[in-house]
Amino acid sequence: MAAAERRAPSRSLSSETDYALAVGRRLRAVRAARGWSLQDVAGASHGQFNSSVIGSYERATRLISVPRLHTLAQFYGVPVSSLLPPDDETAGDDAGPIEASGNDVIVDLRAVERAHEAEFRPFRRYIESIRIQRGEIGSRTLCVRAGDVSALAAASHVDPRAYVRQLSEHGLVVSRPTPDVGN
Repeated sequence: MAAAERRAPSRSLSSETDYALAVGRRLRAVRAARGWSLQDVAGASHGQFNSSVIGSYERATRLISVPRLHTLAQFYGVPVSSLLPPDDETAGDDAGPIEASGNDVIVDLRAVERAHEAEFRPFRRYIESIRIQRGEIGSRTLCVRAGDVSALAAASHVDPRAYVRQLSEHGLVVSRPTPDVGN
């Protein structure tokens, strides 16, 4: 085992462990948003990522190094910042939307494609323009930056937090899965 990928200490929860758990929840949420099992990740990465190691990162029984996190973020097609929780997320069981950094959110693009309500037309058009601009046509998730969230909320005459809650309630924002030991 590489020195940078040590097992998380088995002591009572500390802020380091809470942070590792929060990173793990984000890793799992991004993988789940793509509809991938741990075995799918191993296969799609041609063995670059072992399913048991990815599961260990997600459960925080193994700590992920920064270079490895960067490589995994590239593989998932998300910015590294979308895998790092803000300080206030490490407390645990909140089932709210994943915030990539500050008020950035991870959007489930499949859900956006299925959202045909009139109230979501501007959101769908905006998301589609971001996908094209970033060249993320085949992606299943998209990190929407805080400034974009604020602009969309303002266009809808809603507070940004309320806007994200509304998107989350309609399944458009990837939510944190409840932690479990399985895949």
